[in-house]
Amino acid sequence: MRCTKEAVEESYQPAFYSRIGLRYQDVIDKTKLGLGSEPWISLIRAEFIGVLGASVIGDHVQQMRVEHLIQINEVQGGLLHLRHGLIKPSPERPEVYFIDADFFTEQREATQHVATVLDTFNRFSGYLFRWVITERLAAALVPQPIQ
Repeated sequence: MRCTKEAVEESYQPAFYSRIGLRYQDVIDKTKLGLGSEPWISLIRAEFIGVLGASVIGDHVQQMRVEHLIQINEVQGGLLHLRHGLIKPSPERPEVYFIDADFFTEQREATQHVATVLDTFNRFSGYLFRWVITERLAAALVPQPIQ
């Protein structure tokens, strides 16, 4: 089975790519992890969740959406469009925390360099997620070794 990149290159023979991107969307559901009574500040870094971690009003926040555009120096023209926050999917479900990380570059890139760019974005996405979560949440996610 061929990957999509190989199929595109075989069919269209592009000279370059004008946009390369890798997007990860994570949803943290405290209830499904058995952490329903844990405050968000014990699961997600204070620097990341901002006002949601404030002792005075954190428990009263009903919804929160934050958006950032962050430069990724390791890739020419590399950017991270990061959206995250607290949402309530439906009235009968508890709130969840979402992290939407869209790594991309719109610099022209030769076809042979695409994998390197994607590898870099993949590595940074792992760094981002590990930085965002606390040890408490990491333990609840029950990490498994790569096989």
